[in-house]
Amino acid sequence: MREGRRRPHGWGVRDETEFEIRNPEKAQNRAYQKSQAWEIELMPVLFKIPGALREFTGNQSAVCVEVDAGANLIQVLQALFVLYPGLRDRVLTETGETRRHVNIFVANEDVR
Repeated sequence: MREGRRRPHGWGVRDETEFEIRNPEKAQNRAYQKSQAWEIELMPVLFKIPGALREFTGNQSAVCVEVDAGANLIQVLQALFVLYPGLRDRVLTETGETRRHVNIFVANEDVR
């Protein structure tokens, strides 16, 4: 090695292929934290079901579906229709638009 140049800490001249974990518990914890960072978070969405549509939800006045955090309205509705397929034809038209008599509110704001 030339004078004035140093190898990064842990790089030896003879044993460059050797790899040593100084704190295996810390390394495992860091790997766990990285794996958790990539996990998709789920967001619960509550639908209040009017009386006329409760026959399609087992007479429930409210149903909750879990979707990926950050899902848009179409994705949330699709998750609802997977659980309660009878609602789709009552909420959406054949072209996928919201029916005129259906109101959809998100945080008290009409988004139809």
